[in-house]
Amino acid sequence: MQEAQRKINTIESVLPDNSTRPVLAKIEPNATPVLQVIATAKNMGGKEFMTLMDDQILPQIKQVKGVAEVQVIGGEKLEIRVNVDKEKLKSYGLSLSNVNQAIASSNVEFPTGKVKSSEE
Repeated sequence: MQEAQRKINTIESVLPDNSTRPVLAKIEPNATPVLQVIATAKNMGGKEFMTLMDDQILPQIKQVKGVAEVQVIGGEKLEIRVNVDKEKLKSYGLSLSNVNQAIASSNVEFPTGKVKSSEE
């Protein structure tokens, strides 16, 4: 670790002015989770429950001292449906594929899902 820090110190002067100082951290590859939590809600829909988890519960868990990472496995995520007027789309010279590409390129955090036409 000290050797790595020395190497970083030797190149630090050539890093861009607006860069942050490199940080070294020792990682234990055999580390396992200390705590696993299973959460369910009987009186709440799946998407509503995931919104509650994402917006209120998980941020509080992440702020606990010593918590390095929080992973969510499972659950229902928000779904957004886009209804497209084919005639209006055609009048603009666009296709359903163009709409799909526009959504995919502007939405970097979520997968784009499926595109279906009314013929399917």
